[in-house]
Amino acid sequence: MGEVAADAREQRTGALVRHVADGGADVLVVLGSTGEAATITESERDPLITACLEEARGKKVVAGTGHNSTRQTVAWTKRAHGLHDAAMESLKAIDARDVNALMNAGETLDESCESCHRNYWYRVPPPAGESGSVRQ
Repeated sequence: MGEVAADAREQRTGALVRHVADGGADVLVVLGSTGEAATITESERDPLITACLEEARGKKVVAGTGHNSTRQTVAWTKRAHGLHDAAMESLKAIDARDVNALMNAGETLDESCESCHRNYWYRVPPPAGESGSVRQ
């Protein structure tokens, strides 16, 4: 009752992001401080962030990690920091043209991504020890 279909929600989010990006915003904030982050479900969160990233048109994107639950806020913030740190390690290796460091950074980045995917992306987590980024 009163629910918007996921594909329509993602289309509307994408249209809004394009409008704001084309309007001259330097940074896009999804799930910021207007209260939506604390009231949406986990299954609604990732598609909003994904739609924003896909339609950002080169703008920086900041994703809020706030939630009514302190435990959930801490978990989302830790994952965000892990992804940031792994991405920065990758960029540093690229700038240094260090293939071995890039491979190591890639493994760290993959581990950070998979940690989040296991909790928020997969409907059924992949078997232990296996990775993958296709939704099931």
